[in-house]
Amino acid sequence: MTERDRILQAGKSAHNHAVEMGAATAAKIISTVKSKALEDKFKPASAIVNEVCVVLNIILFLFACLYGLPT
Repeated sequence: MTERDRILQAGKSAHNHAVEMGAATAAKIISTVKSKALEDKFKPASAIVNEVCVVLNIILFLFACLYGLPT
């Protein structure tokens, strides 16, 4: 998986092992945290991670509501 201009793309070669569950989500979180860190270099890393986690939880909640999943 590669990232260019905040867009994640799958690699061109096939894997010879099972894909780790949540790998794409983890890559997106890492990408978002890194870009937010560059926006405000003096903001504590813990505050950036917390902010990203809050947004992720909101997205997951909305997704669950949309598809009738337990929240």
